[in-house]
Amino acid sequence: MPKKFLNFVVLGLLAIALILLAHRLAPRILSKVTPPPSSEINLCPVVDTNFPAATLVGNSQRGEIYLNGVWQFLPELGVQKTPPPATADWGEILVPGDWQKQTYYYTAGVEKLGQGKVWQDYQQDYQGENLGLAWYQRRVTIPPEWGGRSILLDLTRISTDAVVYVNDVRCGAVTWAGGAIDISQAVTPGESIDLKILVAAVPTEEDQQVIFGPNQVVKASAKLDAKGLIGDVRLLSIPNQAHIHDVFIQTSTRQKQIKLDIELTDKLPTDDLQIIAKILDEAGNLEKEFTEKISINAPKINATDAPNSLQSSQSSQSLQPFLQKISVNWEWLNPRLWDVGKGDLYTLKLIIQGAGIQDEYDQTFGFREFWIEGRKFYLNGRELRLRPVLHEDQWRGWAMGTPEVIEKLLTSYAKAGFNIAQIWPWNHDLRGRWHFQNLVASIADRQGLPLIFPALDMTNYTNRSVWDSQKNLWEQRMARELRGDRNHPSILLWGTSPNYFGHGDDQNPLRIGKKQVVGEVPKNWRGQTWQEAAQIGEAAVSIIKNHDPTRPVLVHQGAAVGDVYALNSYLNLLPLQEREDWLSQWSQTGDQPYMVVEFGTPLHLTMMRSRNGFLDAIHSEPLMTEFTAIYLGEEAYQLETKNYRDRIKSQFIKNREYKNWQGNADLDFSPAFQKLLALFNTNTWRSWRTYGITGGMLPWNDGHGWEVTAVGKEVEEKGKEVGGGIGRYREVQGEGGKRRYRKVQGDTGEGGRRRYREVQGGTGEWGGGTGRRRARGVGRNSGGWGGRFGDTGG
Repeated sequence: MPKKFLNFVVLGLLAIALILLAHRLAPRILSKVTPPPSSEINLCPVVDTNFPAATLVGNSQRGEIYLNGVWQFLPELGVQKTPPPATADWGEILVPGDWQKQTYYYTAGVEKLGQGKVWQDYQQDYQGENLGLAWYQRRVTIPPEWGGRSILLDLTRISTDAVVYVNDVRCGAVTWAGGAIDISQAVTPGESIDLKILVAAVPTEEDQQVIFGPNQVVKASAKLDAKGLIGDVRLLSIPNQAHIHDVFIQTSTRQKQIKLDIELTDKLPTDDLQIIAKILDEAGNLEKEFTEKISINAPKINATDAPNSLQSSQSSQSLQPFLQKISVNWEWLNPRLWDVGKGDLYTLKLIIQGAGIQDEYDQTFGFREFWIEGRKFYLNGRELRLRPVLHEDQWRGWAMGTPEVIEKLLTSYAKAGFNIAQIWPWNHDLRGRWHFQNLVASIADRQGLPLIFPALDMTNYTNRSVWDSQKNLWEQRMARELRGDRNHPSILLWGTSPNYFGHGDDQNPLRIGKKQVVGEVPKNWRGQTWQEAAQIGEAAVSIIKNHDPTRPVLVHQGAAVGDVYALNSYLNLLPLQEREDWLSQWSQTGDQPYMVVEFGTPLHLTMMRSRNGFLDAIHSEPLMTEFTAIYLGEEAYQLETKNYRDRIKSQFIKNREYKNWQGNADLDFSPAFQKLLALFNTNTWRSWRTYGITGGMLPWNDGHGWEVTAVGKEVEEKGKEVGGGIGRYREVQGEGGKRRYRKVQGDTGEGGRRRYREVQGGTGEWGGGTGRRRARGVGRNSGGWGGRFGDTGG
């Protein structure tokens, strides 16, 4: 054991003893658990890394080992004063995983329970939902070829804090949302170590905002969606001297060039550097090579100001106190282009040599360029009209985080006629939230499916005083993630901050697509004027684009804020002719692309008595028959079912209050609603596509009322799988009984007829659960196939 390692043993043991003693004395509830302190001096410093996953084998300067899989697991109930021995009665857990879930086949969690008093107390008093501390253990061998390098343990995402022990000696601490620590001084290449991690799951004490629209903001109690090691765990080896910290690859079809922004750790003398950029194809063959000599004269960036450095309290012992940035660009006349349905990828093998540095850095990328001109999107010089679908990336009770499932989902989107998927820009920075965004982007890269990708939500910073005091913190956290994702060619736009920056007059046809907001808009807008809030929103957009000037920014339901006029458009039972002509003014005078990120076709809420927002409407009396009679006349009453009438009676509570109607099949799929939607969808899609809408529409919420019918049904080969397995016809138990999904043929409104196929999604258990409906069509709809995948229920 290294001598200086012993200097920290006493402090480490004392600190953990105090932590566990405090935990034992506290009430046995999650909110009282104190996270392991990160402010102590640790042998293993926290380092900042967004290093990409290895794309090639044989990098002479770097290495990577994933430690995902089954780990040993032991609840910490305040009994142990030191890390438990390797011979303790450990259970097993999956990593990434959530210890709140036990032996559920559809959720990664506790796989095996142990025996003994700890497990008896755990099962009696705690269970996973109440457990606040737990130990993870795994035996790890350090490759001998890693000698002479810095060796990092990278916890990409934890819920919510962790202390790392190597051979039972405290090595370092990582706080939410994750990070890496340099364990070089605690390990010996070629030897095995006993790696233990004490994970604390601690929610914030603050309530969180849930925003439904400009005038609907409610508070939700803070809680943890997941607990434990909820992201990848990997070992990395990097040069122990100056090295490449980050590379941003920027390609341009208009300028026919490739540009690299490179950040180096500042341990270099002022000297010449040899830069070699080898461009390899998917098979690892050299396709292009660029070289350049450059002198280090770039400005130094203080780590506390660097966009992807950690908080100073967490990185006081960081390996790189300063960074240097250099830029190089080369002409490239005839690259293979990444495009829709064409996932051509390259790997950059960047080699930098010079006094004090010898490093290689592998990064996958695609050569493409996306931009906006006026109301139009362009990809590689051709206009791209979006046909969007919403992709849910949160864990929803089934395998949404499994690569094979993501592969099939994205493939199915393309086969159903979609050409871009929006990942809902929810606030994934809330403690305990896990997500699979980077995995989705990697798969979309290979498939050639464009994405609208989240940049960190900033709606909790929109008060002027909060923004002025904390915008640097938001920028730091936002940029750290954004910089790790910006080399994905599938990401065409950044999306952020849902449902905040709209206003009460943003659906006015005279305002749609107008960047300049003139005239009066709501003056008392959440304690400030809308113009004041919009200034903050635009400032955030500018910050995002400062870290990535190559992509536009879409603010979900942000009206004129951002580069795309994006709205939640619920036109309800507006006369059909007016609905068809709603974009006539935008098509002539709009100066921004228009995208309907939530579209009522109309929504089921239109058919409710209450008009006082979503939460009141779903608890009010349904008037489905009465409203559909506006268009269907007496037929609406003839189509009314007995189940619907009985449901009204069973849902009634008192006065005008009813039980929650959200997701009720008797309402959503009533025959009259079906017929009305067929009329509205056919006419609206045909009209809006004719007016040239460039952003498309996403029906909300799973396209309530979009039912599969026999109209347009085709059978190619009876009994055979369609779409590589994801289109296999299966029955799924729902509230309204078993429904068999069928192919529905409809007109996309662009390029003739397309056959629509089943796309799996949803929130319930496969083959059971809530029966949330998957994407549906009405048989006659025009290009509107598919709504939200993985409904969040509101």
